Amino acid sequence: MMSVQIRPRDKFAIGAVLAILSLAAWTNAIHQSQAMAANDPMPDKMEPTFLPLQFLLFLSTWVVMMTAMMLPTAAPMVMTFAAVSRQRRSRHLVGVPTALFTLGYLLAWGSSGLLAYVVSALSPMITRVAPELTKNSGLIGGSVLIMAGLYQFSPLKNICLSSCRTPLGYIMTHWREGRSGALLMGLHHGLYCIGCCWALMTILFVVGVMNLAWMAVLSLFMFIEKASARGLVVGKGGGYLAHRSRSGDGGSLYSVIERPQTA
Repeated sequence: MMSVQIRPRDKFAIGAVLAILSLAAWTNAIHQSQAMAANDPMPDKMEPTFLPLQFLLFLSTWVVMMTAMMLPTAAPMVMTFAAVSRQRRSRHLVGVPTALFTLGYLLAWGSSGLLAYVVSALSPMITRVAPELTKNSGLIGGSVLIMAGLYQFSPLKNICLSSCRTPLGYIMTHWREGRSGALLMGLHHGLYCIGCCWALMTILFVVGVMNLAWMAVLSLFMFIEKASARGLVVGKGGGYLAHRSRSGDGGSLYSVIERPQTA
């Protein structure tokens, strides 16, 4: 397999752009979280409507969240893509824009907001039909954490994570020519990333979709899992903690999540 070297100035330039985009998204997320806290929205009082404006507002919030959380985790892949494209141009081959690859990646995560919106919109309806679910919210939250922990050990998780952890291998085996090819590659990688991280994202539905502290914790966890040499160990360790979240004497991950809510 060919090797590529990411030039320091390219690494700095791409890193700076990704950092600016991520910082802007985090700033927006903080603003939206504060606005939501000030309005004190109550999920159990929300009407289960599917209005276009409501959907657009939710989707815009979701896209901001995904940009803030997932763009930093994709930095190694984006930098490797840029290096491969530059190397191809130096050999008089067709290079493709890195921006389109990144856009495709974000479009994949933004599209996942469709499912997230359906879940969010249906929740009030479900709790209205089955109010006993509200009384068992702790059990439901614990079940979500256990599911997220078990998924860390699944074959699908391993396949998707392997793709995320080997940027050069992924790019060389999925290369597509042209601008549309770059966009499709980004979309395809985004799907792998969703396959890798969707279970972790469900934790946000337990702790609060705009819980900034847990957004940061999960984003850092996913970055380490994808980019660190010990990422596999960290990922399995996190999966074990989540799986054991409902056992023990209160020192579990679930008790850590619940404590701020019951204070």
